[in-house]
Amino acid sequence: MGLDEALFPGLTYAPLMIPHPLEGASSRTLGWTAALCGLIALGGMAFLIPAGNRLKSRASPNGIVSFELAASPSAMADIIAEWGPERTRLARRATWVDFPFIAGYAGALMCAALGLAGKARASGREAAILPARMAAWAMTAAALLDAAENILGLRILAGSISPGTMLMAGAAGLKFLLIAAALGLITGAWIKLAGS
Repeated sequence: MGLDEALFPGLTYAPLMIPHPLEGASSRTLGWTAALCGLIALGGMAFLIPAGNRLKSRASPNGIVSFELAASPSAMADIIAEWGPERTRLARRATWVDFPFIAGYAGALMCAALGLAGKARASGREAAILPARMAAWAMTAAALLDAAENILGLRILAGSISPGTMLMAGAAGLKFLLIAAALGLITGAWIKLAGS
């Protein structure tokens, strides 16, 4: 009995049993893709970290992250008012740069998870397959939420504060939870693979 059957006895269909669409990629392809995505992420960080530091203020002590998690229109209005036109333009540029950064970090972590799933399958270590698969799906969902958050953020920075504030904060919060879960699952899969 495999791990999927043990976790879902009697079920013939469960979302976590669905292989990720990229799960069949070769380890070489996943490795090169992870490296390329990692470089894209590093390039994005080279702009986003200094920009985030410039966006720190009383209303946004964590820079752009405070903006992403501002759940009320009044908190959002305070941030934008404190930033003024120059830093609001910087926040807009940072949001556009974040789109390739999403592809970079999400792609790198997704490829790492799928690489672990492939190694686990090839070596018959089924206990590592499910957490690696779950991590890949978590990163897919996190990337989609991050992109939606950016679209809402661009609308807010263009002056449409009220409708998108709570949606953006919800998307950002869930994205951060999924990334943390994926990192934990990747670590768990790696430990299971190394210890089997």
